[in-house]
Amino acid sequence: MSLKEEIVSMARGMGVDKVGFTTRERLADAPPSGDMGYLLPSARSAVSLVVALDKATIRTYLTWRTLVRLWMHCSLPAAIVC
Repeated sequence: MSLKEEIVSMARGMGVDKVGFTTRERLADAPPSGDMGYLLPSARSAVSLVVALDKATIRTYLTWRTLVRLWMHCSLPAAIVC
């Protein structure tokens, strides 16, 4: 089994939905946030992992965060009308 296959197999076993691989050359024109050499100068490739999240959970979290932000800027009773 190749290293790539082992990584995919391990990731799938951990609940990862998608696994992607790329090279340093492919990211050469990427914005600074995609510069692998910034954190790992000797890196030759990168692995990306995607985990799908439950939309209902995300909406609940974002709603909670919105209420907290409102509460921090207004008094709680006024948050409803702010």
